[in-house]
Amino acid sequence: MLDLLTLEQSHAETIVRELINTFEQGADELNLNCEYDISAGQISDTKDNTWFVFDTQEGTLLDEFKTALFATELSEEEHKIVEVFIKDIMRLIEKDHIGTIRNKIREVLLPASDEETLPLDRIKIWNVEIVDYSSVPYHHKFLSRVKKVPGAHIDTKAVADKMSDLREKDGNAGKPAREVFEENRDEPEFEGILEIEDGEKYLNDVTLAIFVDYSFSEKMMESAPR
Repeated sequence: MLDLLTLEQSHAETIVRELINTFEQGADELNLNCEYDISAGQISDTKDNTWFVFDTQEGTLLDEFKTALFATELSEEEHKIVEVFIKDIMRLIEKDHIGTIRNKIREVLLPASDEETLPLDRIKIWNVEIVDYSSVPYHHKFLSRVKKVPGAHIDTKAVADKMSDLREKDGNAGKPAREVFEENRDEPEFEGILEIEDGEKYLNDVTLAIFVDYSFSEKMMESAPR
C-alpha cells in the first residue's frame, strides 16, 4: 500500500497525468456538469461552478492513493502531508493542463460556442475531492428513475424505502434497479409503477471542482444590442 508519509512530487505528477487522461478521454454530458449565473454577460461570482466526477481504476496510483487515504484513521502528520499533496496536484493541473480542460469543457458543455464570443479565459482548480466508495455495490451508486402509469399517485418515499430493503437482501446487491423491480413488481408499494431503473450516478470516488469564467468577451458585449 502507498505510504502517505513518503508522498513526493513524482507521485503528484503521476496522479495528475492519470486524472487529466481520464478527463480528456472520458468527460461527457453525464459526468461533466456546470451551474452558474450570468449578469449582463458576465459571470456573477468566482466559486466552483463546473464539476467532473469519476471512479478510480484499479492499478492506477490515484486508486492506491484513495485506498491509503481511507485504510486507517490518518495521523495529524499524514493529514498535513495529504493537504499539501492535494494542493500540489491542483497547482500542477493549473500549470500544465488548463488548455486541455478548456477544450474539453467547450467540446462537451458548449459545443456551439467559439473562442471569440466565449473565451473561457479564466479557469481555476477549486478542489480535488477523493472519497472511497469501493465498498458500495456498483448499482447502489445510482439514484433510481421511476416510470409510472399516467395519473397514478406514487408514494415516492415508500417506493425508495422498499427498493432499499430489497437491495439489502441476499443476491440483490449486484443487481441493477430494473432487475430488482422486475423480480418484485407485485409488491404493494410498486402499484402504478411501470419501471424502475438506474438513473443518475451520485456516488463517485473523485470530484474535480473547477471555476470557469463563462463570461462573454468584451467584443461580443460591445456588439450586443442595447
